[in-house]
Amino acid sequence: MEIIETAWDWAGTLSGLKSAETLIFHHAAADCTAADVHRWHLSRGWLGIGYHYFVDKAGRVWRGRPESAAGAHCLGKNFSSLGVCFEGNFEEETMPEAQRRAGAELAADILGRYPAMRPARHSDFDATACPGRNFPFAELAGAAEPPFPDAAGHWALEEIRACSEAGVLKGRGDGLFHPDECATRAELAAALARLLRLCDKNTKDGA
Repeated sequence: MEIIETAWDWAGTLSGLKSAETLIFHHAAADCTAADVHRWHLSRGWLGIGYHYFVDKAGRVWRGRPESAAGAHCLGKNFSSLGVCFEGNFEEETMPEAQRRAGAELAADILGRYPAMRPARHSDFDATACPGRNFPFAELAGAAEPPFPDAAGHWALEEIRACSEAGVLKGRGDGLFHPDECATRAELAAALARLLRLCDKNTKDGA
């Protein structure tokens, strides 16, 4: 995958990224270029383009901030996430195939290099429609294998993934999660007990 490098004229020194926990998807809500985004963000008093990557409608991928730098794309998550912005307004349009393929390839590359990273929408953290109702989140987030086959594409996939990776929730012995079925009181008690043990361990470890 080709990443287009640009010598951005930063308005100051970029801060370092503290951790890479989340891959956050955005849309630009406009037809634009990476240079347009850089200019807009400078006009807000920021250091420059706040995203780490920008994917245009032609399927070209531009590097924004280096992955080692904190972003400026999601309040409260800038020091623990990477941000990818897609040209277009996906409240009103659908993503072109070339852009979709490039985005999926980019997401697979990033998630492959950061195995513990979770994909998310901007709207998962802020009161915004970004990246839009027509954004192909399930496909791009699916670059990371779902923990259970029947959780693929589910609206709670990332929450299921987080609970599974933490050992709080497990499947029902058949390799499936059954995300839309009710839990029994016994299953709820088992999940709460695992959560309490996890909390106790983190407290003892000083986490």
